[in-house]
Amino acid sequence: MLAPTAGGGLGARVGKQAGPRKPPLRRRTWVWWPLAALSVLPPAALGFVVLLGIATVVGPGMDDDPGEPVPCTEAMAFADLPGLPEGARDAECEAYIWLDTSYYARFLIGRDAFDAWLASVYPGVGLGPDACFGESDGRCAGFGLDPVAEGGAARIGLDVRDRPGNTLWVIFGAHSRP
Repeated sequence: MLAPTAGGGLGARVGKQAGPRKPPLRRRTWVWWPLAALSVLPPAALGFVVLLGIATVVGPGMDDDPGEPVPCTEAMAFADLPGLPEGARDAECEAYIWLDTSYYARFLIGRDAFDAWLASVYPGVGLGPDACFGESDGRCAGFGLDPVAEGGAARIGLDVRDRPGNTLWVIFGAHSRP
């Protein structure tokens, strides 16, 4: 339908107005981006924590990853000990430094020398099957240090295995995590 124009004639359409055109309303899509980010970030953070946990459990260990060889005096100093026990031989020492620190010393020693050393450095510690894991002869100990050693050790682990000729194979572990 045509409506009268300013000049008196017909010609303008009804519903259309003359004058400047108004821009169309803009949709405010930017408001949704922060909400989208908030819905994505918590699952991503949770995924990172889960991956970190898996890496901690599956991380380097004694069985699958050889540690870094270190002098045995360094390994024993981590537990505030002056060195290997007197009479120890064929010693190998390693450090595992990842999320926490662990030092291991493996050595052969005579039974009497080991018993004397253990009684002098950790009096009252007995060996038994409770602290053993993996392949063991059932003579192990695991205990915390209170206070923590100045070298950094908070926990000590011992695994003692019998060898021929009144000899013991000792695995001494010092760990920074209790």
